[in-house]
Amino acid sequence: MLDGVDLMIDTPGITVIMGPNGAGKSLLLRCLHGLIKPDQGHITLGQLKVPESRSWQAMVFQQPVLLRRTVLQNLAFAAPEIAKSSPQHLLQALDAVNLADLIDQPARMLSGGEQQRLSLARALLSKPALLLLDEATASLDPASVLLIESLLKARAPREPR
Repeated sequence: MLDGVDLMIDTPGITVIMGPNGAGKSLLLRCLHGLIKPDQGHITLGQLKVPESRSWQAMVFQQPVLLRRTVLQNLAFAAPEIAKSSPQHLLQALDAVNLADLIDQPARMLSGGEQQRLSLARALLSKPALLLLDEATASLDPASVLLIESLLKARAPREPR
């Protein structure tokens, strides 16, 4: 249950929501993404109310949700327009998360870290203005955590100096 949440983030970059287990962090992210509708109040992202804002956002869950398809087919299914018009972007996305050598592997047979990196590649394909991550590096090996954090830092807008 969320109660009395009033949040405004007006600068670009990386924002972290922290709290103890059961505090509602995942629930808040699901509400922001439009997966759960709040009982009262409203959520506005930019000028749009959720869920209209979903076209320019993406979410990576703590437990990856993958199709019973190959690594490449998972990306192609999530972004059919990109797969048709510029399939090289799918390969570039996989290369960015060190999965280019596994394009023909069944996605559900990947390790936990590989599955999470595939989920991140899928989310980043649409070049979302807002990327929501629900403990995307929980239970991953240090190399996978470093890769994911590096990708996110490189993608984050920077404040002018």
